[in-house]
Amino acid sequence: MAILTIVIPLDSMTRRIAHLIPATFRHQLLYCTSHNVRLNLIRPASSASTRPKAPKARPNIEPEFDMPQITFYEQDENMRSPPRRVGAINTLEELKRHQAELQALEEEEEAELNSQDLASRMKALKGLMDNPEMKDLHPQIRQMQRELDPGSTELRKGFDKQEEFLDRKLKLDVLESLMEDLEMREYRDVLQELQDEIRSGDLKAGDEEFVLSDPTMPGDSMGATADLKNADSNSLNAMLEAIEGKMDRPDDDSVAASFDSELQKMIEGFDDETLEETLNDEELKLKVLEVIEGNGLGNEQDKNLEEILNDEDHLETELSGPRDLLQTPAPAVLPIKERIVAAQADPEHKAALQRLVIELPQPYSSNPRLKQLNEVLRAAYMGANEDIRKALWRAYTRAKAGVPGLLERIPDDVWDMLWYSQAVKWRSNSNREEHLRILSHDLKTVGKDGPPTKEPA
Repeated sequence: MAILTIVIPLDSMTRRIAHLIPATFRHQLLYCTSHNVRLNLIRPASSASTRPKAPKARPNIEPEFDMPQITFYEQDENMRSPPRRVGAINTLEELKRHQAELQALEEEEEAELNSQDLASRMKALKGLMDNPEMKDLHPQIRQMQRELDPGSTELRKGFDKQEEFLDRKLKLDVLESLMEDLEMREYRDVLQELQDEIRSGDLKAGDEEFVLSDPTMPGDSMGATADLKNADSNSLNAMLEAIEGKMDRPDDDSVAASFDSELQKMIEGFDDETLEETLNDEELKLKVLEVIEGNGLGNEQDKNLEEILNDEDHLETELSGPRDLLQTPAPAVLPIKERIVAAQADPEHKAALQRLVIELPQPYSSNPRLKQLNEVLRAAYMGANEDIRKALWRAYTRAKAGVPGLLERIPDDVWDMLWYSQAVKWRSNSNREEHLRILSHDLKTVGKDGPPTKEPA
């Protein structure tokens, strides 16, 4: 009889030791202290009838993850108060949700920093363009401005996508021609594998088609825009004949024909001696103007230009200087805090500001994140701009993550302020859809279907 003694610490692993002991052992607990557990594992002598069997393959089961409680504490350094418990994470799902919210907040702040960095670079390049000493470097500076322009970046992405599509299409066409070659019959399996590999990419051949959308093409007269791949030979021939006929009949375009005729007259018999005479030919100038005006070229542009020049309000707006601060209403130039104090004197504004306060019981009412959110809400009531919109979203996200029970105590006016401040369609509000999706989810958690005040249809 064999006796094996094991001494292990008394911790969470003690409860799991059972599945590590083979079933052929008989174990007996001798004694247990506050620090250790001693086990005597007695194994009977093996015999012919009691030989140990081969151990069965154990399924690869991951042990359950014991989620430790994560507690959040916050301390107000200004008040020198002791740390206060502001929240906790008890389950793995709560931990994953908390990490996702923090990651989204970090990505948003990184995007804002990138946007500010781009604006500062563009401003610096504009300053270099305005500097007379940098005149020789203007071409290089313009190139840098074009590269930083967001519009050109999107355009380059579109070009890259088209190049990728054309590259895949060209490869497929080459492989198709090789497969039809009789001399390549023994390599058809390899060619087929290459084709399948290309088609299995993210941008599959056939997902996009180039269509004839040029307004000069006769596609509209055929009833629909022609698709080069799906169109049959008859429709393609008809389209090509129509294009060829249109190019061969310049009389269809009277304006182009008139210009060509006048240009041909100028070319014929032209020499250096008659250059000045030709340029000063008033009759020829009248004919050209008559051709242009008779066919309506430039009339719309001239009309729009004339309206702009005759618009006194437009000229005054463009040429007027900055407003005189002495003529500006006093409340418009006050700081935000002073404007809030002034608004408290009006009963109507005072009541509206009171409805924007989120109240929580102690000790959560003294949470710095809740105080910051209430301050930003008051500032947003006094006036909205891009900085206030971003500050309001950051304050709301921080308070939601650090103040337990916040969502249930948010008044309807605050929900409206949060929703419609993030719903603005400003160009700088690039995260509009994501913010509204998060707010919609938060509203559903408190039993609300969208903002309390619906947007008028």
